[in-house]
Amino acid sequence: MNSKIAIILTTIAVISITSGCICCSIGESVNAIKLAVTNKDAKNCERMEDPIRTACFTSVAISTKNADTCDRIDEEDMIIGCYISVAAEKEDPNICEKIKIQEAHDSCVIQTATHMKNRKICAILTDQSKKEECVLRARQ
Repeated sequence: MNSKIAIILTTIAVISITSGCICCSIGESVNAIKLAVTNKDAKNCERMEDPIRTACFTSVAISTKNADTCDRIDEEDMIIGCYISVAAEKEDPNICEKIKIQEAHDSCVIQTATHMKNRKICAILTDQSKKEECVLRARQ
């Protein structure tokens, strides 16, 4: 299983415990998300409640490398996080253009360039200090 998916599943367990999720057990949540990811089908996520629903949509989006799945998430900051993860995983900085908040857009470009180890992507950035940070991180 993809390490990012494993991190998301661990996060679900923590959220479920701390939020007092009584809708389902942690094991049921994890199994439902695994099923959605295995089947590459976000429809399995629709019957869940947040925060599990958000984690499910994000997991499916990352595993299918489909940023459109992120649009099914309700919270804007979680949608942005989903876009950033998919852009890096798919190695497609064009996904970052879906992000309208400049700081988050720049973060998306930097993370994608870093993941790809491709400094040329940094040219997308308009802020010179962000561009320099991007080039440094993409070299590592």
